Amino acid sequence: MSSDISYKGELFWVSNQRLSTLVDCAIEVGADIADGPEAAAFVGRLREEEQSGVLFPGCNFDLDERFPTLAAKKFWARAFREVGQRIFLRRWGNHDIDSWQASAICDAELIARMLTEAVRSTEPSGNHVSGPNVDPKPLIEVPVVEQMPEWPPRQPKIVEIVDYMLTKLLRDQAGMLHGDFGNDGGRCHVRGWTSEAMGPDEVVATIENKSHFRMMLARFGHHYLADQLYGGYREVFLGQNRKLHHVAIYMANDQWRGYWLRAYARDC
Repeated sequence: MSSDISYKGELFWVSNQRLSTLVDCAIEVGADIADGPEAAAFVGRLREEEQSGVLFPGCNFDLDERFPTLAAKKFWARAFREVGQRIFLRRWGNHDIDSWQASAICDAELIARMLTEAVRSTEPSGNHVSGPNVDPKPLIEVPVVEQMPEWPPRQPKIVEIVDYMLTKLLRDQAGMLHGDFGNDGGRCHVRGWTSEAMGPDEVVATIENKSHFRMMLARFGHHYLADQLYGGYREVFLGQNRKLHHVAIYMANDQWRGYWLRAYARDC
């Protein structure tokens, strides 16, 4: 059974356990960063809803209903972004198991991004939500690569391969690119969706060599994450075919956190 997290016409699905995990961590983070009575009341309300059964398995976690005021949206955008950071830095959760972090980080970031966009739609000028790597967002042009490049064993065409993966990601109204060397054998998937339907996962590349997979991650880290070669997060605007896309990228590339990538994109 699963729950949907939504704001206006945008939504995504998570397992009931994942929703519970995100809410638990958000409450803990919220209590840590609350800096006054109003913020403490936001945390108290969410804690009460969780304890009273309002957030039952399979519920619709409507961000506009949960966080109805502008101040609440600002506060929880900051809190959920911090949730992602704490999981990423292994400061929260059970890290003896390493198969859940990448998706949990990106779920938390997606909630933060939806709330941030809700704030900006009300107050379109200025920077209203604080947090790491939120602004400014650079504009990077992505060359169109329609066919998977050949894979020479000694010198793989990493730049062209990354461009191909991003071309596949940016073809739909919205989409997700994800790959995990440790848990999925180096396969990289793209799932696209529109306002009417969500497509299935498509394997767009399989990088079985660990060194080559890390080279692919390093390309993302250098070119799209401002030289964060071993892991990090950044939001960017990507341009391709005269269209602009808002993209949020999380990446880990070390023995501590694993070797994985997850990027969310949507048309601007």
